[in-house]
Amino acid sequence: MQYLNGDLELSDLEKMDSQFCNVASAFHGKPVKTPFGPGCTFARLISTSTSCKKDDDSGIFSSPWWQKETAFYQLLSDFCNVDPISVFRGKLAITPSMSPSLDGLVYVTLTRGVYGWVGRARHQEDKNINLCYIGGGEQVFLPHLDAMEKYPPYIRLKSTLSSNFAYISRYNWTNELKKASVSSA
Repeated sequence: MQYLNGDLELSDLEKMDSQFCNVASAFHGKPVKTPFGPGCTFARLISTSTSCKKDDDSGIFSSPWWQKETAFYQLLSDFCNVDPISVFRGKLAITPSMSPSLDGLVYVTLTRGVYGWVGRARHQEDKNINLCYIGGGEQVFLPHLDAMEKYPPYIRLKSTLSSNFAYISRYNWTNELKKASVSSA
């Protein structure tokens, strides 16, 4: 079985698509290229005002930044008495300019094999509010989930609410996540 991104290195991605320039700088240290088979599930907090549109580059599958589902829940359990949004902003270094509201939680499950890069999030400064998000949480860079079925070339689909390589397996509002973290504390 051919895995998506199997023929690519991180440096190739940075050269072929401006969306992926400086990807390596989003990691603290060098990320590890890792194969993920069908059935692997990933999670991400999203801002529904920008991630649930059909005709732009801010859709669910167009962003390559995810967390393994196990890492997502581990981060929640490590900081069970803290607002989950604050935990994810801090540990994954998600500035408000990157994702303003983080009001949705989406899970995707792979239908085909995909290579991604796994590593720790690098700190991120937000000069607008004079704050530095610490980073350190595990993140997975999974590019091309929005690519056409025949690859290479990696031509991105217009509809970024669907994918040839994964499906949306669950979706929640983050207020449900906050309720769950309070009840488990």
